[in-house]
Amino acid sequence: MDKVYSDSFFVEDAFDDEIRERETKRHQKYCLRKAIKRLPRREKEVILLRYFFKFNNHEIALFMNISDQAERNLHQRAIKSLNEHLLENGFDFF
Repeated sequence: MDKVYSDSFFVEDAFDDEIRERETKRHQKYCLRKAIKRLPRREKEVILLRYFFKFNNHEIALFMNISDQAERNLHQRAIKSLNEHLLENGFDFF
C-alpha cells in the first residue's frame, strides 16, 4: 500500500512539473512574439529571415538589398532590443 501511495505522488509531481514547464514555454513564446512585434520593420525582417526561415547573414543581406555589414548591424540592434524587452519580462534568451 505504501509503495502504490508513494508512486502516485511521484506521478502527480512529474505531471505537475510537465504542466509548469509547458506553461513556462508558452509564456516565453508569448513574450518573444510580443517583443518581435515591437521591433522596427527592418529589424523584425532580419530576425524572421534568420530564425524562422533559416537564412544566413549573406542571404539576408542579398534578400534585403543591403550590405553584409548593414545586415549584421540590424541583427545586432534587433537582438539588443529583444533582449531588453525580454529582460523586462523576466527572461534572458540571448
